[in-house]
Amino acid sequence: MKKLLILFILAAVASAVVYTHLGTISKIGTITEIVGNQFYKTSNQRSSPFELNYSIPRAAPGSISPLRSTNLRNAVCRLIWRYSFVCALEYALNKSNVDKVKSLAEKLRGKTVQDSVWNILAWEEKSLKYNWSKATLNPTVIEYVWNNGVESVKIVRRGIWYQTPAETLEKRNGICGDYAILTSALLADMNVTPYPIVVNFTSGTGHAAVLVRIGGWYFVLDQHLPPMDFGAYYREWKYYRRATFGSKTIKEIHVYLVKPESGKAEVVDEGKITPEDMFKQDYDIKAQDLRALSYSLMQDFKKVGLMPDPALKNLKPGSYLPEGYTSGRFWTFTFPHYADYYNPVFFRQYSSYFFSHIYCGSAKEDAESCNRVWVSADVNGSNLVFHVLLAKYG
Repeated sequence: MKKLLILFILAAVASAVVYTHLGTISKIGTITEIVGNQFYKTSNQRSSPFELNYSIPRAAPGSISPLRSTNLRNAVCRLIWRYSFVCALEYALNKSNVDKVKSLAEKLRGKTVQDSVWNILAWEEKSLKYNWSKATLNPTVIEYVWNNGVESVKIVRRGIWYQTPAETLEKRNGICGDYAILTSALLADMNVTPYPIVVNFTSGTGHAAVLVRIGGWYFVLDQHLPPMDFGAYYREWKYYRRATFGSKTIKEIHVYLVKPESGKAEVVDEGKITPEDMFKQDYDIKAQDLRALSYSLMQDFKKVGLMPDPALKNLKPGSYLPEGYTSGRFWTFTFPHYADYYNPVFFRQYSSYFFSHIYCGSAKEDAESCNRVWVSADVNGSNLVFHVLLAKYG
């Protein structure tokens, strides 16, 4: 009886393989390096109740694995796309599945690409929940085995799996791969090219998200606001998510380009991005950005009846108002890490976002009793801080 040819976990269709766990994606191994405890041995009997109905002629001994054949890869990918992220991009993002989110895409479509991107992330943050129960499942085990002259692919144990965009909308939850697939579908329906990414870290499991290109900049869209340039995204994982996930250092980002078509989407491997590449797209907030944001916020206050007043510019908490003013309030608003996140490509969206979080609650009540305002912006570490002085004249 012949020996088992190849056994692998989620490595049926590509030389570099990824799987999702706790909302992340991690490289497992390669089809030619079968080492470590990720792989196992079984008998040559084809008795699994989850066996897929597919078999192929055995490759000649010593030849490249037949899974590198395009036709075979397509056939296997069609069978296991629920359990392979790259295959899921092909089948969950075909034209038929993308069309099923058209209604939501039309609601979120903005006047500009920036508007659309911002609207997608704002909607996902508000409307979807991360499925921690699903994320804690074990990886799905897929077996590729040669038995009595034929090779077969079968699912040995079902675990982590991927949803179509419509399924994520229906369930209102998913893991990171599901978010990435839905985000890609919404962008594609808006005629914005999505670049799904697999983020690999120096240790532990990785992550899935989406890139979008605007002008000469690439921004990462990752389940919630804001979109981040590469430099900010690197620090997001290394420092800002430390309380939730611990410090995670990005080793590389694997980028794919998706073009929805009938049957299955065209997925192009765009290669890898290193941290050195990431820091080439890393915007540092500047003094003129702070002035522009302050001016924009004051224009928003003007629309609700408060006139920008330079006489308030140099006042500090506890100081006296100039003659003629009857009352005043001093507010400070801190947006954690937004000095790092900020990129002027999204200036208008950031300005509206900041104003919506300032002009609300008790601060809005104070503003409604005043008729003058002055806003100044400052940076405290990675935080963006706005000082808002409200006053009543006359």
